[in-house]
Amino acid sequence: MRASAVSGFTLVHAADLHLGGRRWLRSEPEDGEFAEAVRRADRLALRALVDLCLSENARLLLLSGDILDGWCRDHRIALELVKELFRLRDAGCEAALLLGNHDVRTRFARPLLLPEWAFVIGTRGPETRVLDELGVALHGWSAPEVKGDVDVAALYPPPVTDLLNIGLLHTSAEGRRGHADYAPCSRRTLRTHGYDYWALGHVHTREVISTDPWIVFPGNLQGRGSRETGSKGATVVRVQDGRILGAEHRDLAPVRFETIVANAEDAERFDDLLRAASEALARLTDDARARRVIARVVLSGENAAAAALRVPSRRRGAGLRAVARDVAPDRIWVDEAWVDGGPVAGAFGIDLASAP
Repeated sequence: MRASAVSGFTLVHAADLHLGGRRWLRSEPEDGEFAEAVRRADRLALRALVDLCLSENARLLLLSGDILDGWCRDHRIALELVKELFRLRDAGCEAALLLGNHDVRTRFARPLLLPEWAFVIGTRGPETRVLDELGVALHGWSAPEVKGDVDVAALYPPPVTDLLNIGLLHTSAEGRRGHADYAPCSRRTLRTHGYDYWALGHVHTREVISTDPWIVFPGNLQGRGSRETGSKGATVVRVQDGRILGAEHRDLAPVRFETIVANAEDAERFDDLLRAASEALARLTDDARARRVIARVVLSGENAAAAALRVPSRRRGAGLRAVARDVAPDRIWVDEAWVDGGPVAGAFGIDLASAP
């Protein structure tokens, strides 16, 4: 490896911030602070990301595309991004931004006035940027326009000898369920191209494709709806003497989406269903470690269906809303509820919209 000014450092890899994007909720939480946290969840997650860089003394932040959401119509969102990047100055942390398919759909990405320690890579095609002090060569291509049968990774520059080579790529790779095909590439090309780390974006579920070399989808920074459940955040990467030592996930999302299934097969009355829901919600809030949770509740069992159908529709919704308020009124919001009675009884939704 070419000699660098530092023997070891930390970098943070994140993607799919979707700043200014929508949250897909059926209704707004009753608690005012909770509702405001949901509205600002993307920005709060960005702040947590910068806080992570500062606490880890990171020297490099990689943002692998879809930083701004394609639906973003508020220029103040872009200004907030720039404001947060300014916080990295005193820590000596540079930021490399890659544009994704959402970034190019919003008019606010192009005129970003980034600080001098932040830059967009690959706006005119595949580009290599060398960071001499860290001994790193960054390779990226923002919003590549290629035919669907072209392996985008194969068009990336060759690795730079004696440097740690990192590729930033916003891609669906070989295809991921629930994600549009975009800048496709093969795992084989990613593995054999000669880079030490591929910082991928576009896929909203965290996935480590390989550890030799490291090929990582960090997942999105903040879930956007009930299809994007579980822990969301960024990846912390440790580098020592020009080698990747490891890549760890850090949970940063202020609001978590979860689906919980409560086994209510033994339920005889509607109160039994509410008790099962209460126990499941209590476990969920414990697992979320004080984060706010948007929950989809599924009451499972043939007897559960029978118990639910014995009471009026309005009482079902009111009962579940009351249970959530009792468990954690400022930390959990039941946005959707279903009863799954199995193949015989079928599944049906509980109307929460009319619940008091």
